Amino acid sequence: MPQPEHAAGPPRHHPRERCRVAPRVPADPRCGGAKAFAPENILDGDRSTYWATNDGVATAEIVLQFGEAKTFNVVSIREHLPLGQRIDAFALDRWEGGTWQEFAKGTSIGNRRLVRTAPVTTDRVRLRITQAAACPAISEITLHAEPAS
Repeated sequence: MPQPEHAAGPPRHHPRERCRVAPRVPADPRCGGAKAFAPENILDGDRSTYWATNDGVATAEIVLQFGEAKTFNVVSIREHLPLGQRIDAFALDRWEGGTWQEFAKGTSIGNRRLVRTAPVTTDRVRLRITQAAACPAISEITLHAEPAS
């Protein structure tokens, strides 16, 4: 039986090791350029740290780049909830054949959004925040390979 989107998570498969993050936002990639809001915070395993853009920026992108292709079928995304739920819509893209290809999209993220997909193999994943009530604040993005049922 399929689990609901916000169920307790799948087996852990963190992209934290050998992974770089590259934010892409219309302004400075982190709020005020401060290290406290650096994009690397989404990979540190600490839910109290987060990546945030400048105030007034309601759309943004962040790219996870791996040294080699990874296969996964679940993406876990967490907002930094002490600031409130901010994200209204998002999309996930994979790098394929020299271009970005969307493989999932959704509304709201909240405490944790599990996005289940068919298996995806890529060396880059992009999270696009397409609509937000305030500047996005993301505390974690992880990829998981859930066994086939």
